[in-house]
Amino acid sequence: MKIFHLVLFTLLLTGCNVQTQPTTTGTSAPKSKEATASASTHTERGTRKLTMETALAESRTYMEAGIADVWWFRGDETSQEAIETSFKREHARYRAALKALARSKVPEVAAVGKRFGNAYIGFLISETQISAPKLVGNDHNVEARIGIFPMIAQGHFSGALMYSDKLEMVAAPGYTMPEPFLEASLAHELGHRLRDLKRKKAQIPSPVEDGLAARAPEESEMHRMTMSYFEEISKGAFLKKLDAILQKHQPGSALEAACSPTAEDMEELEKVLTNEPCMVIVRGGMAAFWLIATGCRYIELHEKPENQAKAYAELYVALRSGL
Repeated sequence: MKIFHLVLFTLLLTGCNVQTQPTTTGTSAPKSKEATASASTHTERGTRKLTMETALAESRTYMEAGIADVWWFRGDETSQEAIETSFKREHARYRAALKALARSKVPEVAAVGKRFGNAYIGFLISETQISAPKLVGNDHNVEARIGIFPMIAQGHFSGALMYSDKLEMVAAPGYTMPEPFLEASLAHELGHRLRDLKRKKAQIPSPVEDGLAARAPEESEMHRMTMSYFEEISKGAFLKKLDAILQKHQPGSALEAACSPTAEDMEELEKVLTNEPCMVIVRGGMAAFWLIATGCRYIELHEKPENQAKAYAELYVALRSGL
């Protein structure tokens, strides 16, 4: 399963060179004629066109205005003491994030925090291939593992949190991100882990190998769970900001809504949740979430409840296919 905010989109924004991904999600599906047509559909609002191309351009502008990337775990450290000190600090932040999830009033988020509060957190050590990683640091006898990878392994993992069904673990980047985004990323990726455990218990195959359409329902549910969490911690300000964006751009469909946020809109969404400076790489990931969240909000406001699940899944497929 891909990261909290569309890994492929993050790669396009940051220009990462993917080598061997440790996930069974597979490569992106080729664009069908229908998907290409859907992604190219636009509506002019003044001088703006709401297209995938404009969405990518605005996202790049938002991303590039972030502060310079700094990885505390580079992979070429010469001081063992320094890296251990950094790891202890980040280990404490991850534990605090899991505790925050357990206290959430969003049922799905709280379930993740309570179930995986004792998740194994350690270094993810890779050599030439990411196939049999070794985790070091604490008790392995837990249901969830979080492996922190170094900057030199970024090409394998895209530079963002992601859950691998195959490795049954969450791979996490060795840099520090603002607390709300760390919490939401953990909720999303460990949400996939919770689903994976339930499937294994019921002996149900993972949908990962079956293409975008099969993965879309679960992915869209994880995104909506994240939206609910952001709404909770922002005390209602998150959805108000999304509504203001929709009111400003007047999109005519969920896909147009997803393509409507400007770089300024994205920065305002960020500020609703945190005043911490955001690095370029963090913004590259969050940009994709701002887009899908805006599209999801459009669906909430315009689709009947019985049609929303299908609409969310279709939006996810359209965005992934159009990138």
